[in-house]
Amino acid sequence: AGSGGVTLVSTAGSVGVTGTLDAGTGTLDVTAADGFGESGGVVRAAMLTSSGGIGGAGLALGSAGNSIDAVSGISAPGGIAIMDGAALTQSGLLSAGAGSVSLGDSAGGGTALTLDGTIIGAAVSLASTAHGIMVPVIIQPAGGVIAGAGGRTTSLGASAASGGIA
Repeated sequence: AGSGGVTLVSTAGSVGVTGTLDAGTGTLDVTAADGFGESGGVVRAAMLTSSGGIGGAGLALGSAGNSIDAVSGISAPGGIAIMDGAALTQSGLLSAGAGSVSLGDSAGGGTALTLDGTIIGAAVSLASTAHGIMVPVIIQPAGGVIAGAGGRTTSLGASAASGGIA
């Protein structure tokens, strides 16, 4: 914990969190040849990124106990799934290639999920259980679906789309 950040690199396997991985007010930079996920653990960071990419099974952070303020610069062809209990801002590029992207947030107060970059995936799902989703972003699903707050769903064809989810 603190403000310095944490860098994790696995060139031959996956990175798994079973306890608390806390980068404090710093950046958590994860490079993993065969996926990054959690099983009973939580991740805390001001910024989550991956300077070297995440291979294999992709990025799977499914705990609502996660507290990640921002995500940016992540390429994970196996898919990207992030559930978060704090207000989450996406900027820059999140790319799952032919995999799926799922961003979920249960933060209370204000906008829970703010998207301000490019998201690429075969299917893109956005969910906010508490408050709104702000979407000044380009989303590029290949025939995917965007699921917004309050159960609203928008389907997109193979081309890029921009706009908002009301």
